[in-house]
Amino acid sequence: MTYVSDSIPNLVGGVSQQAAKLRLASQCEEQISATSSILEGLGRRPPTAHVARLTPFDEDLTPEVAAEAAVHTIDRDDTERYKVLIYGETIRVFDFTGDEKTVNTPDGTDYLQCSVSKRALSLTTLIDHTFVVNKEIEVAMEGAVSDARGIEALVFVAVANYSTDYKVTLDGYTATCATLPYGYAAANHISPTGGDGSSGSPVAISSEFIAECLKADLQANHPNHANYSFAVAKSVIWIKRVNLAAFSIEAFDSRGNTQISVAKETAKALSFLPTAAPDGFQVEIVGDAGTAADNYFVTFKSDNPSLTIGLGAWVESVKPGIPVALDPETMPHVLVREEDGTFTFRQVDWVSRGAGDEDTAPTPSFVGRTINDVFNIRNRLGLLAASNASLSAAGEIFSFFQPSATVLTDGDPIDKAASHTKVAVLVYAVPFKKRLFFFSSKTQFELEYGDVLSNETSEIVPLTELEGAIGGRPIGAGKTMFMPLRREGATGIQEYVVDDETGSSLGDDQEITAHVPTYIPAGLSKQTVAVNENTLALLTDETPRSLYVYRYFWQGREKLLSSWSRFDYYGDDADARILDAEFTVDECYLVATHVDGVYLERFSMAPKRTDPNSAYAFALDRKITEAACDVDYDSLANVTTITAPFILSENFVVVARFPDDHTKTPGGTATTVEIDEDEIKVFGDWSDAKFYLGEKYRTRYVFSPQFLRKASAGGGREVVGTGRLQMKFWIFHYDRTGYFEVVVTPRGREAFRHQITPRSIGTPEATIGSPPIGAGQFRVPIMAKNDEVEVAIESDSHLPMHVLSVEWDGDYTSPSRRL
Repeated sequence: MTYVSDSIPNLVGGVSQQAAKLRLASQCEEQISATSSILEGLGRRPPTAHVARLTPFDEDLTPEVAAEAAVHTIDRDDTERYKVLIYGETIRVFDFTGDEKTVNTPDGTDYLQCSVSKRALSLTTLIDHTFVVNKEIEVAMEGAVSDARGIEALVFVAVANYSTDYKVTLDGYTATCATLPYGYAAANHISPTGGDGSSGSPVAISSEFIAECLKADLQANHPNHANYSFAVAKSVIWIKRVNLAAFSIEAFDSRGNTQISVAKETAKALSFLPTAAPDGFQVEIVGDAGTAADNYFVTFKSDNPSLTIGLGAWVESVKPGIPVALDPETMPHVLVREEDGTFTFRQVDWVSRGAGDEDTAPTPSFVGRTINDVFNIRNRLGLLAASNASLSAAGEIFSFFQPSATVLTDGDPIDKAASHTKVAVLVYAVPFKKRLFFFSSKTQFELEYGDVLSNETSEIVPLTELEGAIGGRPIGAGKTMFMPLRREGATGIQEYVVDDETGSSLGDDQEITAHVPTYIPAGLSKQTVAVNENTLALLTDETPRSLYVYRYFWQGREKLLSSWSRFDYYGDDADARILDAEFTVDECYLVATHVDGVYLERFSMAPKRTDPNSAYAFALDRKITEAACDVDYDSLANVTTITAPFILSENFVVVARFPDDHTKTPGGTATTVEIDEDEIKVFGDWSDAKFYLGEKYRTRYVFSPQFLRKASAGGGREVVGTGRLQMKFWIFHYDRTGYFEVVVTPRGREAFRHQITPRSIGTPEATIGSPPIGAGQFRVPIMAKNDEVEVAIESDSHLPMHVLSVEWDGDYTSPSRRL
């Protein structure tokens, strides 16, 4: 038998599900409501503070309905934040003091209809616009089509020339107007010195006169002239059937058809069109006859639309008779913060197709599909549907149609498909460190682009192949991205690291739940991260009163802390449920249900946090001060009745928070007489006292079995696998601690509880009237075989606890001696 000793240098390694002999000494079997900190060691999780009751339950908002509600945070700045609550067809907004804001719904709320709001609705905020996507609604085009004016034609006399015959053939009849050689005149002919009659009086040749001549012939001599409408101005004749029926028309001249042309539905080039036309006249420019790829459409915009034919310009337009507008009822809606502080939930005025046709300005790929996600990058709004990512025009977040069929620019909308041998439905889009990543169930992609994000420079390329990689929305944190993995009955987390120095891409990854593969339940509903505090928190449907917390710390390219634990809330209160958790800087805001409604609560992950005028933070949940309560003292019964703004559980206590009348000891707990609904009765006069009212919660940390270790040949230490190790004593080193228990449970025997309160006569901690907070060490007898005893730290006190390290000793018996 040999006396041996060793130490656990820190208790911040978190939970491990590995075999005990494979664990690090600093890893544990269980860690509940305790937090790991490289600064403070093992401490109690931060307590929550009551902020406000957002809303009571009613016939529309029941606890069951609230459990399926979608919750979103709008974080405008440090002083203006809101919580959005959506259930059924109701959308409500509250600020972070609990005040409800007016939400106007001019277009109704039918778009919010879905099976389960928190799963079917996705919300993304861009400044004052929060986009709401219903992932169950298929996007459609509106039934209305672009304007079609009917069949009409423009005859354009482009050039007036000598000795030229101008002809227009309309449904078989040909009208003619001829000009004579220079210096000649004759009846019904035109020349520079001739006349328009038999007298041969001099007139100036002009295209306007030729157009008038042809129009006069058609109107006077066409056998069915009454069936047509003729108008002439400048050098243009406008012709159409009265009943808008089809007709045929051609124009000729005796100079190779270069002096006159006709535009009816199509034209060879823009130069063939006149500078005067009826407002709204439409023509397709056909370009190269061998391909339709260079075809485009133009519409005449008159300077004076009141004129039948007026001067103006031809502008690019959309093909007549095709769908042009996205149906706003099926597209994402927006929740807009107005200047007066109210909100408006409405449809979006999406930019319609303004040029080309279905080929040159194609319909966005999300039409006919459901939208999976909405995102923003480089001043573009993006939508995911099936395997495509559609990005709006740069600076025009409501524009998804190609603005021109003739001119392509870097700012045009982008529509790209994920190219891969596997079917890849893009579920999430995550902008991260000036890059954009897409996630499907089997493959992860990146949108690669150069200095300019455009159709020409961008491509969606595969990065990694991880099965079940859509267990929840990935989230970025500093140089790290956390991606949930879906497992059978559990959730895993993959960590991607992008090195700021090397610029290495995603792919430098590891699974940070590899040593706790079944620790996090399935049904992940939320990830949130406090970047400055190196904390990731997960919320699951299976454990709605718990957060799974991952704490990490990087020093350069080395990770010094990687710790998993669980924060439990609200004891056994079956009516309580966390609906949402969201970090804003170092504070996490919880939206939770209790028996009487939906509440907003918060806690801080900042190190060395304290309550006002106190050296520590009181470990009480849903904590409020006397200012939030009604206090009434009954001097005859010597009982104070404190009425809280919510229903209390049996675990609520009253604790003095700092001396005011010198009758209450800071940290001293009132003796509870009775708790009934929202009232707690305590002995004594607390009517003028400063106190906290809050709910106690239990912290529990179970050590891994400890083994004798020796130096290994490759460096580090390894477990000695033979012999018997009989534990004798453990010494616990602590700092800034008021209370905790060490619970020793040998196999098959009852537990032994050892309480620590850091008071020693002659020390500052022993001063009467001060809370018993101090540092020191605590020696506990174990007296059991190392792997047949459970050693745990527990506390349900409101006082703080910080355990730094543990030393242990014992007797080791080796069955043999190595030669």
